[in-house]
Amino acid sequence: RTNVCNASRHQRDFHIAPMLDVSTPEFRNFIRILSKRAILWTEMVVDETIMYSNNLDYHLAHEEHLKPIICQIGGRNSEYCGQATSIVEKYGYEEVNLNIDCPSSRVSGERKFGAILMKDSQTAYNVVSSMNQNAKNMKISVKTRTGIELEDGEILDTMSHLINFVGELRKCGCRKFYIHARKCVIGGLTPAQNRLVPPLNYPRVYELCKHFPDCDPY
Repeated sequence: RTNVCNASRHQRDFHIAPMLDVSTPEFRNFIRILSKRAILWTEMVVDETIMYSNNLDYHLAHEEHLKPIICQIGGRNSEYCGQATSIVEKYGYEEVNLNIDCPSSRVSGERKFGAILMKDSQTAYNVVSSMNQNAKNMKISVKTRTGIELEDGEILDTMSHLINFVGELRKCGCRKFYIHARKCVIGGLTPAQNRLVPPLNYPRVYELCKHFPDCDPY
């Protein structure tokens, strides 16, 4: 991933994106052996897991040599996500990321977080506000899409919708965004297909940069 709003910057960030059942502690240690420069991510850790797990170290503990590393969380309960943010910071992370990107039937369908928060936007704003209020010195970021197509046929895939969504998240204290430059289709495509089938829309991401020069989109 590259900071698309600062094309003049010579150094490019190299992120190992979070992958369910892949970005395990063992995998992160392996990648760090291969690259000292890569920015690592945890798997998405659900807010309830952080609140109630009996083995939280497995999900969040990391050694100093693994930095830089980003912890990604998922959830729709603003209180839980806020408390989870505080816990993540105590584990020494410098950035916590909210997943508003996952289109899976279990996450966006049954649990109603992930990409579906592009539709349920007020919940997204409440969650990010709570995360921002609970973070002391840690960056808050959001990973999201350029648009969403819902099972009932509703399509929220316009520049104006994206600008409004990001703009409101910005007001809630988020200044860093990881934009998956394609819409997702809830129900009609699998998570794997959602990474390939909807066409890429880089012009929309570049346009987003112009609207929010004080933000940091990747």
